[in-house]
Amino acid sequence: MSCVALVVLIPLILWAAQRYGGPGAASSWLVYNAGVGILSIGIIHRRILRGQAWRWYTRDVALPLLAVVVVAGIGRLLINRDLPLATLIPSLVVVSAATQGAAIMAVPRARHYVAATVPPHATSKNRGIMTHAMKMTVVIPTRERCATLPFALRTCIEQDYADLEILVSDNASRDDTAAVVATFHDPRIRYVNTGTRCSMTRNWEFALQRVTGDYVTFIGDDDGLLPGAVRDVAAFSRPSHPRR
Repeated sequence: MSCVALVVLIPLILWAAQRYGGPGAASSWLVYNAGVGILSIGIIHRRILRGQAWRWYTRDVALPLLAVVVVAGIGRLLINRDLPLATLIPSLVVVSAATQGAAIMAVPRARHYVAATVPPHATSKNRGIMTHAMKMTVVIPTRERCATLPFALRTCIEQDYADLEILVSDNASRDDTAAVVATFHDPRIRYVNTGTRCSMTRNWEFALQRVTGDYVTFIGDDDGLLPGAVRDVAAFSRPSHPRR
């Protein structure tokens, strides 16, 4: 797409600017981007997101557009153009903010994200950890990496998500892996051992068969999670597949 812009858009803007001035350059940019948007949307829904076009047009386009029209229309009816400038400008700012907020909240995923990130209650028992209905599992397959495993585990137990399972799948390590895991006194951590050496793929499958979460992710025993990562993933995943 960048190559197309280089070959088509830049010469088009230069030509339009020379012939029609600033409005021509702006119009050519608008026409080009509108055409690219329409074309790319068609390609995406035909080849990648098959069967999702109608849902996208209704839920992600039509609903926000309807919300904008309704809120902006109400604001137009309530605001008197004869108001003093000192009153008119703040009123327009409020209507503009309300219109943008309505457009955002009209998107189902945005509503679910807000609902998931604002917990219904926080108690002193969970020390500020957010509680959610959906259980998440982080699997850490490992084999004789007791030197790096503690750092990976620490990033997991520091997640502010209560309904979290941290599953360490030990591929029959001969070092102190089990002892390292035991030093973490966190009820969310589960330790399993394959018993015999197996391939990396088999260890992953062994762990996957023992998870209890609704959603599962794997990280390496020398990797880690960013703060709030599980909470953010849960917020985006929760709408489509609620826990049963």
